[in-house]
Amino acid sequence: MCGIQQADELRRTLVVKFTVTDKSKHTTMHPIPLHNVSRLAPVVGANRSKFLRLIMNEQNAREISNKETTSTSEDGAKRELEALYHCGAYQVMAFLAFTAACFAFSSNLTFMTYSGWEPPWECYIESEIAGSSNSTQDQCTAFENGQCTNITWSNVLFSSIVHEWNLLCNQRNKVYLSMTVQMAGNLLGVPLITQMSDFYGRRVALLTISAGHLIAGVGTSLCNTWETFTACRFVAGFFAIGFVSTSSVYLLETVSQKKRMLLMSIGGINTGILLTAGVAPLLRKWRLLALCSGCIAAVSLAIIAYLSETPRWLMQRGKTADARRVYLRILRLNCKSKEQLSNAQWDSLVEHIKVMKPKRRTFWHLFCDREISKRTIVACQSMITMTLTSASLLYSVVNLAGNLYENYAIFASVRWVAGALGMLADHFIPSLGRKLFMGVLISIVFCCLLGLTVIEWLACDCPALKNALVFIGSGAYSPVWIVLLLVVMELYPTSMRSIATGFTGFFGEIGSVIMPQLLILGQRWKPGKWLVLTILCSCFLASFTIFIPETKGRPLTDDYVKEKKVKSTVAPKASSD
Repeated sequence: MCGIQQADELRRTLVVKFTVTDKSKHTTMHPIPLHNVSRLAPVVGANRSKFLRLIMNEQNAREISNKETTSTSEDGAKRELEALYHCGAYQVMAFLAFTAACFAFSSNLTFMTYSGWEPPWECYIESEIAGSSNSTQDQCTAFENGQCTNITWSNVLFSSIVHEWNLLCNQRNKVYLSMTVQMAGNLLGVPLITQMSDFYGRRVALLTISAGHLIAGVGTSLCNTWETFTACRFVAGFFAIGFVSTSSVYLLETVSQKKRMLLMSIGGINTGILLTAGVAPLLRKWRLLALCSGCIAAVSLAIIAYLSETPRWLMQRGKTADARRVYLRILRLNCKSKEQLSNAQWDSLVEHIKVMKPKRRTFWHLFCDREISKRTIVACQSMITMTLTSASLLYSVVNLAGNLYENYAIFASVRWVAGALGMLADHFIPSLGRKLFMGVLISIVFCCLLGLTVIEWLACDCPALKNALVFIGSGAYSPVWIVLLLVVMELYPTSMRSIATGFTGFFGEIGSVIMPQLLILGQRWKPGKWLVLTILCSCFLASFTIFIPETKGRPLTDDYVKEKKVKSTVAPKASSD
């Protein structure tokens, strides 16, 4: 009697192993190829049909398993890496770190506006009040000659360095010098911090920035002289400028593309300015405001220390094992461990992302060919225009009719509401691309700047209209910041993303250095400032629309590959021999 006692799974050689027991009770193993199954009839006997059915079922199961493995691997490769993290506690912590970073940066941005504010004052000369009968110029003359035996301040809403150190008249140049030194710190900090972000990782750069800003904030609050104050502002500017660009890149590589605009609108610079406008009336002193900025940086430092490096940067650097470990940690913190990719899916994803050997990029690679050079030049020109316009609108708030705190509260609220509306439009209108959205917003800003130019040119006495145009222009520019930052980060690959944001930010800080000269032009010829901004805004609109491609909905890339033109060649005709 013969029969099948065991049938293993088919191997790659499609060999079937079975056991045959004869009458002498000897057991032998016979490897039988699949195409020789028909020869088993004399051996198998009555079990032949059962044996064939078993083999065919195993073969079909193997083919189906191979197809499923291939399809799941391809599906894992096509999915966006950031979407695989899901949304949970890890993304919330990354968002809080981003919000704290933007709050620290915004407080640093508006710090000199509050600390350089000059309250109303009067100068006593020989028991007479010079301000009661003489002009401000007479008071300054008396102050510069040392004739002011006592200075009386009135309506001191905020205790600034002008109030504490009597930086009046010709001494007020020290305030502008401190502002210039802080902007110089921004100018030097941008390329170094962003280069660190791409070379050593987003997390290392953010830890360095947070620690440096914490030291600068605490040091500023302890200054007793103008010289040490200016030195601390340089350090604060050096580290603060990298907060937004680096934290934005970290958030971009942590959340899916559908949530980027949403989170950057809710917790971005607009929220930081709004929080600063709410905190300043409560603190009412420049020392406390500087200390608050440092404490916020400490919050960002603590959160970033708990988080990990982004898996996308690790993959781009070839550290796939570390990327896998961080990916599993993110899923564990988000309580989504059951949703993790299989080994085959992960390997397919890694091969899809890491196509070539990672290269270290520098600022020179932003001009490696004509196409990317045009985009870089347009982005830099756009950033200069944005910085000049935004800063001019910000510092115009001081000269508007109304209370200092009220004006800044309205200014910050309008920016935040406009940013929120822009976020809702981007989220619920998928067809609204970055270019169309940017074109509409810049057109609104252009109309506001043109209106301010006409008002100043005609010397119209209409403060309400001027206030409205400033606030509307500021509100329209609020989403422009977010959209432009998103476009720059989405436009460049992972190997150049922080470098690109840093390089464009560097030109933005050049705009900050130029800005005081633009304010001086506005003092000498009032329409001049707004006229220059109107021309720059029109150039911004035209160049962005023509040269920048649409980036909304496009997956992030990891390295830049030059497109080589392939010349079409005509195949030689075959000889008719």
